Amino acid sequence: MISGAVADIHAFRPVFLNEMQGSELQNRMDFKFVFHCSKLESILTAMKEQYKVLEINGVRMQHYETLYFDTPEHALYMAHHNQRGNRMKIRIRHYSSNQLCFAEVKSKLNTGRTLKKRYPVENLQQPLPADVLSGITATCGVEYGQLRPGVLINFDRITFVALNGTERLTLDLNLEMREGDHSRLLPELVIAELKLYRKEKSVFSEIMQDLRIRPWGVSKYCLAVSLLNQTVRRNNFKPIHNYLHKIQNNSLNGTRPV
Repeated sequence: MISGAVADIHAFRPVFLNEMQGSELQNRMDFKFVFHCSKLESILTAMKEQYKVLEINGVRMQHYETLYFDTPEHALYMAHHNQRGNRMKIRIRHYSSNQLCFAEVKSKLNTGRTLKKRYPVENLQQPLPADVLSGITATCGVEYGQLRPGVLINFDRITFVALNGTERLTLDLNLEMREGDHSRLLPELVIAELKLYRKEKSVFSEIMQDLRIRPWGVSKYCLAVSLLNQTVRRNNFKPIHNYLHKIQNNSLNGTRPV
């Protein structure tokens, strides 16, 4: 189902990296949506006249490898689980399309905004640069020496930019999650992330509304930890687990229950 729908991205007009400086949105508001891959074809059709698709070296679906860092006690995960106003994720991400690799700090502020900083590194195995860690103790009480590499998440991403340039959208597909000897594949799942400078009218959010797909604040990292690690607390993620189970069985038809 995904392969057939993804063929439709070649009908979109392309946008290239050197044209996207105004739509990087490192300081933004995020809105995430989760749905079954069977809805992807109709969603792409509805988007076609309003968005361009990112193309890098002739490729429109990019493969990402992401290694997340946390403490042995999963302090960063628990900050998300406990819904702390200020929280962050720390990772190294490899972009296969251009072979670039960055250490990234993604901070969620209690104002609802998301900030992202990134620093070039050589590979996933490289230690985190010192610049990455500046300010994390004040934000989440984690010291440099406490951080360990943990969950590895692989996925394919399609990136869109609205023709008016005010929004950016990513669709993440073919998720594979691994930590130690545990792994999980989520081939039926699509995670969409709408990135706006401010909360405003969006073509994509209107498409989601028409399909009765409501926003859901899901984190791939927290989803992976809560699915793979049986020792962590996961009470606050049980609704997304139940929702995921229904999506995998396609019994929910992609809509989120009220």
